[in-house]
Amino acid sequence: MEIKRNKQGAKMYDDDLPIVAICYDFDRTLSPREMQEYTIIPQFNISAPDFWKESNTFATQNGMDKMLASLYTVLAHASKNGVKISEADFTTLGSKVELFAGVETWFEHINKVGEQVGVHIEHYIISAGIKEIIDGSKISKHFEQIYASSFYYDTYGKPIWAKQVINAASKTQYLFRVNKGCLDIRDEHSVHDYMQEDKRRIPFGNIIYIGDSETDIPTMKILTNQGGYSIGVYSDQNGLNTVSKLLLHKRVTHFAKADYRKGQELDTIITNIIKNIRAKETLERITNAQKKEAEKLKKK
Repeated sequence: MEIKRNKQGAKMYDDDLPIVAICYDFDRTLSPREMQEYTIIPQFNISAPDFWKESNTFATQNGMDKMLASLYTVLAHASKNGVKISEADFTTLGSKVELFAGVETWFEHINKVGEQVGVHIEHYIISAGIKEIIDGSKISKHFEQIYASSFYYDTYGKPIWAKQVINAASKTQYLFRVNKGCLDIRDEHSVHDYMQEDKRRIPFGNIIYIGDSETDIPTMKILTNQGGYSIGVYSDQNGLNTVSKLLLHKRVTHFAKADYRKGQELDTIITNIIKNIRAKETLERITNAQKKEAEKLKKK
């Protein structure tokens, strides 16, 4: 069955069921480590800690965005070590990225939860990582959109500079894209145009963001302030310390271990949020219908 979409690439449903969007960071959220550590860095004859130290030092010395610096460092090491990388190479390497327990079956499971509750579930990536690698991952097919940093390639398929860069601050733009249904990143105007709250495709209260660290704070904070849900995930004690502070500072609404298997705490939290969203939508519709009835009675 062909899926109908609007001009911005968002799905058009034949019913009026609520839509719930789940947005994910990628590195250390769905995957235990930065994706480059599974794919590109092993080809550069340098350890992962040394690579990131070099990249971050380069950023500091040049007053440069850290994500831009990491993309530059990838290209510099590829040239230095004679490693040929193309868009296809990045995508092929994406299959090597490891995922947390339960991630591969998570999306179909949560979609079924949505069906049972009576909502449409949509999944999105909002990550500073490399889009081409995520595109090649085992789970890329499950996302409506993958918003991530990417390279510009010359006519020979060689990456020569950054085409798109996403950092902690710019992640918030993509939250608004999901909210308004303005999914096409080539359209820089629609996402900034004024839109009434009741005209927005997915209310902030129907959006869930899952992330792991301080780089997710701007997105988490906006969402929690707007009535949405932000969840901090962790895999070790340091991660638990981080997300615990985020909860105390009201930057996340919940936290859980990065275990995506059915029946684990994260599953319980997400399932109950989905049920809560559906319940609120149902009560809101009842209230609106009763208001209309009350207005009719008032005129009699």
